[in-house]
Amino acid sequence: MCDNESLICQNYTAAMKRKMLKPMKKGFESKAGKEMGLDYNAVLNARNNLEFDNLFFSRVQGYKTMDDWYNNESFAERLSEYPIPTLFMFAEDDPVVPIEDVPREKFVANPNIIYTEFKTGGHIAMFTGWRPRKGYPKPIIEFINAVHSI
Repeated sequence: MCDNESLICQNYTAAMKRKMLKPMKKGFESKAGKEMGLDYNAVLNARNNLEFDNLFFSRVQGYKTMDDWYNNESFAERLSEYPIPTLFMFAEDDPVVPIEDVPREKFVANPNIIYTEFKTGGHIAMFTGWRPRKGYPKPIIEFINAVHSI
């Protein structure tokens, strides 16, 4: 998860709260929201991404904490079972999945997995260049071409 001091993480958490919470306020106050233990003000005042996830995301997924969620839902434990070529792309500046938390050894142990790391790219979009453009199409196209040539 994001470290508390990172400006990228602070901005990410603030944007998540701004975009997600306002439209969901009624859901927090509903019977289901109360049964999940959701507290709108506590989530709104979360100081970092981990606190936000513990107060909101884990609970709507049926878990008490994100550690519970990670331990039960993480795909990393099933990487050895991937039977077809699969591309995984990670970025060193990802505010959601810190590169140091990625279990590289589990990825590279499976010959069907292509594991890649990029210096920049953030989370999901993989922006690149001075005038940021989505950088993920090129490696994905190269991967697909390589798989089709086998």
